[in-house]
Amino acid sequence: MKDHLFLKQTPEVFNQPSRFERPGWRSPAFCQFPQIGNDFCWVHHNSGVMNKWFHLVSTGGTFNGQNVNAIGPHAAQQIVYWALANYLQSQSTYSDARWSTMAAARDIYGECSNEHRAVIAAWNAVNVISPVCPGSGGRIAAEQIENSAESIMKVYPNPATDFVTIQLFDPITTVDLQLYDMTGKVIKAWNTKESTITFATKGLVPGIYTLKAQTPKGIYTHKVIINQ
Repeated sequence: MKDHLFLKQTPEVFNQPSRFERPGWRSPAFCQFPQIGNDFCWVHHNSGVMNKWFHLVSTGGTFNGQNVNAIGPHAAQQIVYWALANYLQSQSTYSDARWSTMAAARDIYGECSNEHRAVIAAWNAVNVISPVCPGSGGRIAAEQIENSAESIMKVYPNPATDFVTIQLFDPITTVDLQLYDMTGKVIKAWNTKESTITFATKGLVPGIYTLKAQTPKGIYTHKVIINQ
């Protein structure tokens, strides 16, 4: 792991950029036809930015005038895996990667947790600009708060031991609900017009789950904690 982290620390060694749209960056905007000869529009070449971001989140440090507190490689891996399993797609951009890892850190560790703040700080360090958390003199990015499930539903009790109730606030024609475990596996799924849904937690492993709601208004996520 240490060797891999060292390689991510210095993308310039491989002639890759360490900052978004800064020296060494190759813009996909000028690439019309992805092919081997242009590294499929420089997707691997530009991955140096993501490598640098991962190193900063894992080990911390100061880069590009931005201080980043370390959260360790294990937590960083969890965040990236959760983002890949639940948010990112094949055509995702660095802006999407920023939002998805911020959302993943919030899902797993909580809004404005140390992990959430570290993810934001590291993106700022590699020049993918991200507003800071409330309480630290800034604001949450618009694309984050628009997906806050508290605006459309209430989940209780949370943490839960025996059952969980999902109460939808606004009348919605239909809503697709999915409950994911920490590996990104769908544990439960519903397609419903009901305003209140209750499910038993029997058989669920204690831990942190994510409830995803797909509605005509957008996609919303809510952290659910299951205790023994």
